[in-house]
Amino acid sequence: MTIDPETGAVLRLTMESAPGWIGEPNLTPIQPVKATGMMLEYGPVQLGEKTFICPVRSVIALRNRVVRDIDFGGNRSAVYGPYETTMDDIAFSDYHKFGSESRILPGLEVMDGSQAQPTTDRPH
Repeated sequence: MTIDPETGAVLRLTMESAPGWIGEPNLTPIQPVKATGMMLEYGPVQLGEKTFICPVRSVIALRNRVVRDIDFGGNRSAVYGPYETTMDDIAFSDYHKFGSESRILPGLEVMDGSQAQPTTDRPH
């Protein structure tokens, strides 16, 4: 975790793992996922007139192998495929601020209906 010492904002989160061994039915125990890693980076994003700390980039890496079914002349068998590395690199952009604004107008009185009516006892 990386934190900005001046503001206390989180700027980066990282996580790495090394999963354990498992055994698929009818296969010897194996480590199908050898390693995983994730990084989430935050940065200042201007939304309206304010600056917010938002996710700006994410990288996820996975080193794994899958079980593949093979057929040798009518004999079906399951084997582990080779390790493959996959990576997702995502950039976050085009943030939009959702919100609303309202103001109260002096001199109007809301009645039981949906229309606002001007008041007659307005100070001059």
